[in-house]
Amino acid sequence: MLKINMKRSKSEEQIAAFINISAVNAMFVIYEKKGDQYQEVYVNEQFVEGVKVVGGSSNNQILVVTGGGGGGTGIWQSDHHVVRYTPQGYKEVWKGIATNRENLPIANYHLQQNGMIGFDAGGSELYYAQITSVPTSSGLFQLYKYNEQKSEYELVISY
Repeated sequence: MLKINMKRSKSEEQIAAFINISAVNAMFVIYEKKGDQYQEVYVNEQFVEGVKVVGGSSNNQILVVTGGGGGGTGIWQSDHHVVRYTPQGYKEVWKGIATNRENLPIANYHLQQNGMIGFDAGGSELYYAQITSVPTSSGLFQLYKYNEQKSEYELVISY
């Protein structure tokens, strides 16, 4: 559980919490303080591996929720979900692979990918790098800029 402030005003307060009962029974929730009560303002029913707070100030913070899941099928994928407060409320504004493991021995197919995410100091730029190590080695780097009007990160460059 984390106490955060995802809004621009310094007097706001939210709590981010998650519970994992199993890989398929899990939930991530943001509660916002309204008066003397906390109310649910964002829910994502996913397995959570970790939550990171982006932003050094005490307001306008961004959350990176890493999780997802799978299993039993030979495929496990978890994603980075970037959650921000927008004029439309709390919303996922970007998503990319954190880890992807596919092991399908019958088809003799294996895939292994890892994705890393970073931000500039203000959170207006998102940097994403992805490395594929199996079946062949390759890399991808992308730069995204946050579009305030669309409330999402937009791809600027990819190589």
